[in-house]
Amino acid sequence: MRSPCRWRRPPERLATVNSVKRFLRRAWPYARRYWFDALIVVGIGINLSSEIVPLVQTEATSVESETGRKPDGDVILNELLNSIAERYDLLHSAAGCEHIIREWCEHSSFAMGRRVRVTLSDEAFEGTTRGLESDGALRVETAGGKMKVVRAGDVTAVRSTNG
Repeated sequence: MRSPCRWRRPPERLATVNSVKRFLRRAWPYARRYWFDALIVVGIGINLSSEIVPLVQTEATSVESETGRKPDGDVILNELLNSIAERYDLLHSAAGCEHIIREWCEHSSFAMGRRVRVTLSDEAFEGTTRGLESDGALRVETAGGKMKVVRAGDVTAVRSTNG
């Protein structure tokens, strides 16, 4: 099942609050018709050029820096959208959820045994990751042995303080 939304190449600038609002107003009728009042907005930033803002240079890289050549933005966007569409189709297949969760756990350093700090809207805590729930939520075991399920929030790695 393909998404009924049309993909359009965004302008070469940061989105404004008003442009996001306009997008959501256009997308909402499709979401209500096809996905039962659910709407997910995914923002993905890919630095194409090696001319990265100095503020993020220590934490970011670019396609040009990693490959040594100037990338074609249209090709990257097309490949990204094709990958998202393939994952969307897989997610809606018979064993799609289980496959995606298994694959993520196999490839992510955050799946099992990673010390993390979790910041939610109403609390923050540290713990160790213990895999995913069947809906994809992250399980985190706190120091007191309590298992917390994180469905939304910021999860960052905690660096070890021992040697």
